[in-house]
Amino acid sequence: MIKRIEKKVRQIMNRVPVPWAMLGSFSCMIARKFPMKSPPLLVLSMPRSGSSWIGSVLGSSKSAAYLHEPITQSYLRHVGVRSLTTFEVLPEDPPQVYELATDNTFAGIPAFPKRITRKRSQWKLKDRKQKRLVVKEVNPLAVKWFIDKYKPRIIYIIRHPAAVANSFSALGWMGSRYFKIMFSERTRQNMKFKYDKFDTSFWSSFGAVQSVVTNMSVEVLKDHGDYKIIKYEDVCSNPLETFRQLYRFAELEWDSDVEELIVSQSTSEESSVTGEYGEKRNSGSIVNKWKKEMGQNEIDELRAAYTACDPSYYNADQW
Repeated sequence: MIKRIEKKVRQIMNRVPVPWAMLGSFSCMIARKFPMKSPPLLVLSMPRSGSSWIGSVLGSSKSAAYLHEPITQSYLRHVGVRSLTTFEVLPEDPPQVYELATDNTFAGIPAFPKRITRKRSQWKLKDRKQKRLVVKEVNPLAVKWFIDKYKPRIIYIIRHPAAVANSFSALGWMGSRYFKIMFSERTRQNMKFKYDKFDTSFWSSFGAVQSVVTNMSVEVLKDHGDYKIIKYEDVCSNPLETFRQLYRFAELEWDSDVEELIVSQSTSEESSVTGEYGEKRNSGSIVNKWKKEMGQNEIDELRAAYTACDPSYYNADQW
C-alpha cells in the first residue's frame, strides 16, 4: 500500500512539479505579485543545433529559472509528436495552443510537466525576484512574434547546415517540400526565387530552407537589437570561454558549479551517436563528424541548394 501511494505521488509530481503554477488565473496573479528579472532570455535555434546543451548550461545558473521547450512540447502534445516544430507563426494569427503556452512561458508560470521545468527548486516564489527566466525553443520562424509580444533577450544558435541535415537524416526526419510546410503562402509568394525547384530531394530542400530561415531570422534580430548570434562550433571549440561570454550577455550568475558542469558535459562520450538527444558530448570531436558520416553526393547537393540562397553564414568555402 505504501509503495503504491509513493508511486502515485511521484506520478503526480511529474505532471505537476510546481503546484502554484496550476491554479489558472490565480497563478497569473501570483506571477505578477512576484515578478522575475527583466528581460527574459530566449535561447533559440533550428532543431538539432545544440540548443539543448547550451540552454541547459545557461539554465543551470543559480540566478536562472529554466524551461526546456515549453512551447514546442505543449504544441506537440496537442497536435501530435510527429508534427513539424519549425513553422512560420504569423503575429496576427498564432495557433491558439501555441499562444497559450507562450503566454504562460513568458509570464514565468511553469505550468508544465517535469521534463520541461526540470528543476523544481528554481521555481520557489520567495526566490523569483532574484531569478531570470531562461527559455530554450526550436522555432526561429516564430522569432518576430516572440519579439513583438514578449520582448525577450535572445541568444540565437546556428550550426553548420550539413551537421543539422545529417542529424535530421539519422532521425529519419527526411521530407522534400520544406518550403511548402514551413512558410505561409504569403511569404512563399514574396520569395525572390522559385522555391519549388529545390523539392527534388531532402538534401536540396533542407539545404535551401536552412539558408532562408537563418537569413529571415537574422534580419528580424537586427531590428530587435537585444540579441547575440553564436555558432555551435565556437561553443564546442572553446566551451568555457564561450559560455562565460554568454553568461555575461545574459546577465546570469557564474560560479564554480557552472564551470564544473561545462567541463563534465563537454568531455563526455555518452552522447556520441549522431541523432541522439542529450546534453553531454565530446565537444571537440563532434564539430566535423558530418564529414565522416555523409556521402559526397549528399554534401554537394546540400551545399549547392544552401549557397544558392545567399546565406548569411557558412558560405561555400566553409564546407
